[in-house]
Amino acid sequence: PPIRIVVLTQRRHRSLERLLRSIDATDFADPTAATGRPEPHLVVRVDGINEDAEADVVADHDATIKLAHDFDFRHGTKEVIVRGSYPPCPIIETQMRDRKVCCGPEDAGRWECGRGAGGLRAAWFEAWDPSFPEERAVILEDDMDLSPLWYRWLMRAWEAYGERTDIGGISLCRQRLNATDRSKVEVRHDDGPFLYRVHGSFGFSPKAKHWAEFLNWTRSVEDLRDADVFVEGTGTSITHMHNPDSWEQYYIWWCWGKGAGIKGDEKIRGLYTLYVHPASGGTLIKHWAEPGVHSQTVAEAETDPRLNKTEPTLELFPKHLDRFGWSFTPEEGPTK
Repeated sequence: PPIRIVVLTQRRHRSLERLLRSIDATDFADPTAATGRPEPHLVVRVDGINEDAEADVVADHDATIKLAHDFDFRHGTKEVIVRGSYPPCPIIETQMRDRKVCCGPEDAGRWECGRGAGGLRAAWFEAWDPSFPEERAVILEDDMDLSPLWYRWLMRAWEAYGERTDIGGISLCRQRLNATDRSKVEVRHDDGPFLYRVHGSFGFSPKAKHWAEFLNWTRSVEDLRDADVFVEGTGTSITHMHNPDSWEQYYIWWCWGKGAGIKGDEKIRGLYTLYVHPASGGTLIKHWAEPGVHSQTVAEAETDPRLNKTEPTLELFPKHLDRFGWSFTPEEGPTK
């Protein structure tokens, strides 16, 4: 199946333009497919805005929608999904209708319109609904900037480790979060990919089976803000108490919380996220930290250089993977 590249945006059209340019500059040659893999499918999901939004917010939102619609994705198919908050659609004079295609042929770009501004948590939970276990996707917030190498590495990683039962997803970022005390640490791991208990939301590719089950759980909860997603040993649980509209702690709990097991028992799933930290200090995805849910400061890119050529660490896919706990302490255990 083609990979789905899901972009989450709202009104940061300049950030979106930078991300789309980096997607278009990706090397989509697939080393894992003997006869070639279907073309990637790009989905740009634009969140709505409040009906009483200021004029500048409306203008930025309209510019974001137009940019998404006009972008020519040379490597595959594209659709644009707008979670609209007011009719008419800013590009065409058509009244919005919930989840109805309202302009553009499917192979050239499509509009679907929902109602209301959902926020970042809803954007993530609506981003991708897997249809079958072998499906692949990567979810990107708009203030990201991709290395042209990301696709080749991600496809090879899924090829190498997709059958493992202890992986809940793969992340493109360099993970620095010590989940115990929420401090930042620099982790060197030159021997190829490794597993860490906390997922990285910057360029996250969830495993379809687990993501589908997780989404089913989120839909079964009447009000997620009231859900108890505390996980012992994690400072992220405290962070979530102060920002219950974020999404990350829900998946941490799903992977590691007691009572998150199937049928609500005390079984813990024990799902890690796979990372690679290139020895050069470079990264497959750069975060520009635009003002928003993850950052309240002026935009400033992380200092990690975005990789433009491969290096030995990216070519290593060992059978044995090192595993790390909440504070990046090594964990023992059988390979799954």
